Amino acid sequence: MGASPWGVAFTPNGAFAYVTNQSANNVSVIDTASKSIMATVPVGNNPVGLAIAPDGAFAYIANYLSNSVSVISTATNTVVNTIAVGAAPITVAITPNGASAYVPNDGSNNVSVIDTASNTVTATNRRASQPSRRRHHARRGLFVRLE
Repeated sequence: MGASPWGVAFTPNGAFAYVTNQSANNVSVIDTASKSIMATVPVGNNPVGLAIAPDGAFAYIANYLSNSVSVISTATNTVVNTIAVGAAPITVAITPNGASAYVPNDGSNNVSVIDTASNTVTATNRRASQPSRRRHHARRGLFVRLE
């Protein structure tokens, strides 16, 4: 196992676990039956969250300090694509049909949408900004009004 394990995701059949190692900048592939490391895959800087495609063919890794997503083929355990996204991507969520991956970018306050067929960013959605909060002290307590 690499230094500072952070995220874990399983292939749909449960045969393998993919573990991001933040400080080592890699992903460990663990055979769940033998509990042994089968491969170590180098990825971008500070890999954190990850997701496995519903068909189990690819793992998508959010690289926090590289502002990218590494795509690992689970058949070969190699990086087959690196996709530039917003600043400081934190994790990945894949739609149930596997067509899109959503990547929240903590540093740029938006969400990148990746078309998994072409491995390209097709949209970048801004998060709604936080409403201002005003606190008022009432005679019988405190209430908060969102504006």
